[in-house]
Amino acid sequence: MKTSLTKIQLLYMIQENLINIFYPGNYLTFLKQLCYFHEESIENIILIFTQCPTATYVLTYKAWQRYHRTVRRGYTAISLLSDSDNKKQLHAVFDITHTVGKEFIPKHIGININQLRRILVFLTSKVVTDTILSVTTDDITIQTKYALQRYIYHLIRLHFPQYSSSEIEMKSILYCICFYYGIDVSEYNFSSITLWAKQKTNHDLREALNVIRSITAFLIDTIDYMYLSHEYS
Repeated sequence: MKTSLTKIQLLYMIQENLINIFYPGNYLTFLKQLCYFHEESIENIILIFTQCPTATYVLTYKAWQRYHRTVRRGYTAISLLSDSDNKKQLHAVFDITHTVGKEFIPKHIGININQLRRILVFLTSKVVTDTILSVTTDDITIQTKYALQRYIYHLIRLHFPQYSSSEIEMKSILYCICFYYGIDVSEYNFSSITLWAKQKTNHDLREALNVIRSITAFLIDTIDYMYLSHEYS
């Protein structure tokens, strides 16, 4: 199924709705969707958020049919950009809540907090981040978050050094990974996100979101790979 929107309309949608992401409630919703769709481009994550902020798993009309599910009448497709031979094309997808049929359980690797802590400790064992103070506690959750924070800082400093002193990107990635692996995120809030965003250009905001998406995607892929390959044992 093709989208009825044009590429120009989608690009305009991204530009016009970008600032709406940076309100405390909206921002948390966006970060959760960034987790669900971390393999998508930041532009498509913005488009999903704009058109269907409750989406958690999307596929094309034909792809849902292969899973023996049918798109229910009355639902409008989510229009996305797709790369095809380096030319931006368009395609339409539907969220799982727009479909009915055979039970569908999205693939998600189940890593418990002890396993996650061991993986992160392994990853940070050769990383020097003296700007983050050490922590002494028997609390597994705190240990895990601390190891994660150290490794995120290392990745930002290595790949995006210009963002290494920015708290928003660090905290956003920390939130994403904790949420994705089922670690309590109730302590995190982004009450200052609107003021922060007002001090940035739209280009700056998109670049910051891309940093968050890039490192979140890298971490999820790395953690999942290490868990499946038992390289952290």
